[in-house]
Amino acid sequence: MSNAQILGGQLVFRVMRPITAAVAVFCLMLAEASAPAVRAQESASPSGSKASTPASSDTAAIRLPKYRQYPRNGVNVWAGRAYETRSASHNEHFAGAMAIVGVQLSRDVWRSQRTRIAYLGEILPIMLARTGPPLGRIPDTLRNHFDQSELIRLRYRNAYGFGVAPFGVEVTYRTSRRTSTLFNVTAGALWFTKIVPYGRGTQSNFTVSPGVALQWERVNRTRVALGYTFHHLSNAGFGQANPGMNSQVVYVRVARLRKLRS
Repeated sequence: MSNAQILGGQLVFRVMRPITAAVAVFCLMLAEASAPAVRAQESASPSGSKASTPASSDTAAIRLPKYRQYPRNGVNVWAGRAYETRSASHNEHFAGAMAIVGVQLSRDVWRSQRTRIAYLGEILPIMLARTGPPLGRIPDTLRNHFDQSELIRLRYRNAYGFGVAPFGVEVTYRTSRRTSTLFNVTAGALWFTKIVPYGRGTQSNFTVSPGVALQWERVNRTRVALGYTFHHLSNAGFGQANPGMNSQVVYVRVARLRKLRS
């Protein structure tokens, strides 16, 4: 196994380790969120049984309506474009571009008065990438001779991609009656019609994308957000080389939440 493959594997391990831990924590939180509702239902006295104390009755009255609201689902549609792209291996600037359109599905796992934590998964049906070698790696055909296959690998190309990111979480913190701050991260895999980003890379890549956004509640259950995400992709050393690609993406998102359950 080459050094590039070893380093690629270590990078993916370091990135996926906190994500896996986060998913485990959220599953635990989901179980904890469901438990009070069950206890509240069990504590409700049936007709003819001994009346519960006022304190326990008040507690059940407070808890049960709150947890009946779970789960709350949402659909988000977002579109973004990278204002800068660099190689992940050497942080070299690409003279390329990346545009993304995504559809996200969210499902609440915990809520309080001001904070909402939700599972977040997404499908990326449209990914348009123009990539090629960094400016310092463009072959000088006037001074040196290159094989035709090498020139093909190093030339600029337009590629269409499709992706799925089933691992993700989003934290929403309400800062005012109409505004909230979002923190989210998703992870998954991508496939492009051509090699991305260049050279001896691969058409298939893994991706991790943490981000932050400011969200406005325009009308009831509809939110509009302006955000930033750091979009990283790499093949984890499965190709002959793993240059990787880091994109600084600015995006706009429209979210629609389902009506709360009564």
